[in-house]
Amino acid sequence: MKKIIKKMFTVLIITALIIGIAIGIYILTGLDNSLTLREYNFKTDKVTNPIKIAFVSDHHGSEFGENNSELMDMINASDPDVVLLGGDMFDEPEFVDIEKDLISQLTEKYDVYGVLGNHAYKMDEYTADDLRKIYAELGVTLLTEDCKVLMLNGEKINICGMDVYPENEGFDGRIDKALADTDKDAYTVMLYHRPDKWEEFKGKGIDLMLSGHTHGGQWIVPGIFNGILAPNQGFFPKYAGGLYEFEDGMNLIVSRGLATKNTIVPRVYNPPELVVIKIESDR
Repeated sequence: MKKIIKKMFTVLIITALIIGIAIGIYILTGLDNSLTLREYNFKTDKVTNPIKIAFVSDHHGSEFGENNSELMDMINASDPDVVLLGGDMFDEPEFVDIEKDLISQLTEKYDVYGVLGNHAYKMDEYTADDLRKIYAELGVTLLTEDCKVLMLNGEKINICGMDVYPENEGFDGRIDKALADTDKDAYTVMLYHRPDKWEEFKGKGIDLMLSGHTHGGQWIVPGIFNGILAPNQGFFPKYAGGLYEFEDGMNLIVSRGLATKNTIVPRVYNPPELVVIKIESDR
């Protein structure tokens, strides 16, 4: 009897060790915050030549390699026709120089367009107008409630955008104003930081909406839920990260962002990502 109990105890100890090791490996793997490339492809009859967009969102002064060399290498390797900034690039004052350096590298090589996110209204030392001046000095075209018709790889494309204002903002015709100058025959991209407001944009002729803000819901359990917590959506957010397709033909991409600093909830199975979008002809 003692031998049987001893064997059972040994089996329990070994099983507990195996489970403990498996949990440890699972957690360590999930905490890997290596920079990830996330690619999306769309087909449309509005272009003949392919267009490639690099979408950078929620950087929050993070660093990937010295002077963000790893991030820049990934962007350069993707060879985009344009770079779009989805908001919340700047964060705490001590990270401002990091952000300026990254954006300077981007504008030196690419045309860069962007919008402000909610953190533009939360920085004590900098106002939203201060940030607008910084972006302008660095060569970024900010879209506040307007649209630019760009020629990219021989194709016209509408790049439109709106700032996120402080909480309880109203739309009151702002979206129509942002879309007023579009080429109606061209593919239309809308930049807006908060994905939870997507319904405000439906039925407006937008092909692709690009958002951030959620940081991917911070903590993902693969195959179970796609994010545990996101601002303005609460627990188990519906629009935490990835691609969402709607009946009116509009697609929404929610970037999981690049923030690795000042995060209360750690990123688990939710690595920071650079989003690259390819728009091709289906003719």
